[in-house]
Amino acid sequence: TELPVTVEGEVVGPSGADLTSEDGRFSLSIPAGALANEVPINIEAVPSDQWTGFLAGLDPATIVYSLEPSGLTFDQPVSFQMTREIHIGEDGSVIPPLAFVINDAGNGELIDLEVQMDEQSGLAVITGTLEHFSMIVGVDGGLAVGLEQINPKERKISSPWEAGVVVRNVTKKPAGIELSINVNTIRFEGLGEVEVVGTSSHHSFTLNSGEERKLDLPAPRWQCGDEGDGSYRVVVFANLGGNIISELIQWRSGLPIPSPLPWKTFSGNKQAINFVVLAEVPVVCIIPEYQASTQSGNISISGRISDVNKPFTLNGTFQGGSAALEFFPELVPLEGNLSPGGSFSYSGGGSGATVSGSGNYTVSGTLGQPLTLRYSAHGCADLGKCADTDVVILLTPIDP
Repeated sequence: TELPVTVEGEVVGPSGADLTSEDGRFSLSIPAGALANEVPINIEAVPSDQWTGFLAGLDPATIVYSLEPSGLTFDQPVSFQMTREIHIGEDGSVIPPLAFVINDAGNGELIDLEVQMDEQSGLAVITGTLEHFSMIVGVDGGLAVGLEQINPKERKISSPWEAGVVVRNVTKKPAGIELSINVNTIRFEGLGEVEVVGTSSHHSFTLNSGEERKLDLPAPRWQCGDEGDGSYRVVVFANLGGNIISELIQWRSGLPIPSPLPWKTFSGNKQAINFVVLAEVPVVCIIPEYQASTQSGNISISGRISDVNKPFTLNGTFQGGSAALEFFPELVPLEGNLSPGGSFSYSGGGSGATVSGSGNYTVSGTLGQPLTLRYSAHGCADLGKCADTDVVILLTPIDP
């Protein structure tokens, strides 16, 4: 049976109850069978001017709740949910929040957690379980992850880019919690139309309080594989403290992250926490534009191609006249690949004569890199002069 929302004095018995603090940022779910007898339950937000001991030195953004009666134990774990604001550094670094309880010795004790962060709302929701009542504290976590944001967001297919990653230990020694952070693996991933083409991961190092490391030896590299939306991200697997207890922190930034993730496990003790932090940057993958140029005999050919896989027109000039050269790709390429060619025609004139012709063309190279276009055509002028031509045109990608 669910009892009404409460802040203090609500009597809860063997049937259990769902309780919420007056400010709405903390809630408890006491399952049936967790209590053998009826007990009056209090949830009280503790203002910062009443913090004593090590609590007095914590950041004002910390939230503290007193759960009473203090020391109350449960026959089954009690779940809780706490809502906190997300803190993001000027460089885009993510500082995920954590929660801990105050044990009988007056020290902080880390507990089983799952934290989901929503960039759009600016809020993080911490969920976990409790075995006994005491004070519970919500604080900023110890690891900040910064992922460099490229500018502009539009990136050409097959043109790789680098984006620096910085990880920092920002712990401030709250509640006697171990300050070192063991970074086990840092993995680089591409989502959507983005793929990893350089460094895929870094491994195994420790950050002490206040220490940071820039991951540039070698720097991770990404590229767009096809036209459309994508993102690049860094996934950091780390643990705070000595022995490992697995926790999960999900950084959500527009694109879905599978839940549950395959690496989520639970083991170890409650004096350390293993967590995953994800930082992600969106990208728009675009077809590269090309500049065409060639000088072949008496004709000069130039023009700008917005998409070499779609019909395009180039301009040809010769002494006394000009012509429009039209190219029609006939083979549809696989995703992110280059159409190998198609049909070709031209028409124009000057000095009282007209010219026209047709044939086929091929394009070779890698989309996003310099390409070579070669056409073969048979054409004639008004005066009945016909000839076969074979021309090579260089296509140079244009930076966005």
